[in-house]
Amino acid sequence: TGTIWLRDGWFLDSTHNPAKEAALAALIDAVIKTCPVDRRRVSVLGSSMGAYAALELAKRWPCFFSAAGLGAAHYELDPLEPLVARLAEDEIPLWFFHATNDTMCPYQDVEDMVAQLRARSKAEIRFTSYQDTWSISGHHVDPVAWWAPDPSSSSACESANLAHGEELFTWLAAQQLK
Repeated sequence: TGTIWLRDGWFLDSTHNPAKEAALAALIDAVIKTCPVDRRRVSVLGSSMGAYAALELAKRWPCFFSAAGLGAAHYELDPLEPLVARLAEDEIPLWFFHATNDTMCPYQDVEDMVAQLRARSKAEIRFTSYQDTWSISGHHVDPVAWWAPDPSSSSACESANLAHGEELFTWLAAQQLK
């Protein structure tokens, strides 16, 4: 039936798989133990279902991540309230990127989640919204969230002018666990 991140099955019919989560935790632990990693600066990122997984991990692993970068996120398989409560309690800085015309993950859902987080959390909650004019679905967040600005690109390439990647990764590197 397939698999998506920490789940077995596909989307609405999926169930959490603890073995996948344990394997991911073991991998991250091995990297932290064997590489020069500042444990206070481990962040999580994801796009679309990857952003769902990043939110799910941030909820399941309290005070583990220093920050999160979330592109074209959604969170509708589980109730939103426990997620918002956990993230607010942990005071994890979050930066969301979402197209106002995303046809796969509704903009309004993410805008509502951001509003709830801003109302409850003391952490910095950033939200970059934009009009996706380069894809049919409005769901192609990569040029905005992850790419660095390209000074050599023509002004006609709107996604290149919206690129926040360099700023995002600088911001993530500045975050650390308290």
